[in-house]
Order: sequence, then structure tokens, then C-alpha cells
Amino acid sequence: MPHFRATNLETDEVVEYDATLPQEAHRGAGWWLEQIYEFLPDPDAPPPPPEPVYGGRRVLTQLEFMRLFTVPERVAMRRASKLNEVMEDYLDLMRLAQEINLDDPDTIAGVQMMEGAELIGEGRAAEVLNG
Repeated sequence: MPHFRATNLETDEVVEYDATLPQEAHRGAGWWLEQIYEFLPDPDAPPPPPEPVYGGRRVLTQLEFMRLFTVPERVAMRRASKLNEVMEDYLDLMRLAQEINLDDPDTIAGVQMMEGAELIGEGRAAEVLNG
């Protein structure tokens, strides 16, 4: 239902109401009539990306990078590294790195590998790589 705001130009009185049409008195001289529109988000639009945790920095310390994952995700990664040589190699390289660049192709591939192996939830790779 439309929402209207009518302002009396002499007294500055403001009246707001919901109605199919504005009240007849508010259509005449002496009134400023506005129809207020509320824009709802498109239900089919993708959700906005989460806010970066570290102020948008793309190069993180190892600790900062690992804190982008939940405790269950970190445990699953360590457990998987004992059974999967590729995961073990990725975690070893990460431990040797001085810093983790979220834009590095190896970082992107590793995080996507974790999602593909279901060590992190669906959509989490994008969240982690967003910082």
C-alpha cells in the first residue's frame, strides 16, 4: 500500500499515512504532498560479500589467514593432511611462508581445493579469499 507524507506549508505540520490514494485535503493548495517509496532488495540478487576482517588487506600473516577458518574447518584440514599428500603439501608450504597473499594463485587453488574436498562449507572459499 502506498505511503504518503503531507506537509502543511503554513504551519509545517507533517502527516504520514498509508492509503490507496492521498487524502483529498492534502491535494489542494497549501500542502506539499509526497509519496514515499520503500525499495526492497531484489530477492534474486546475490547477497553482498561479507566485510573483510583485516581492513581489506590482501597479505596476511599465517595466524591471520588461519583465523579466517573456523575451528572445525582447521581441524578438518589437519586431519585431511594426514590422509592426503596434496593437502599435506599445501599446509607445509603455508607453514613455510612468511605471509599469505589472498591473491596468490596457490592460495586461491588451495582454498578452493578445501571447499571441493568439503573440508570447508559451500561458499566458504569465496568468503576466506575475500579476507
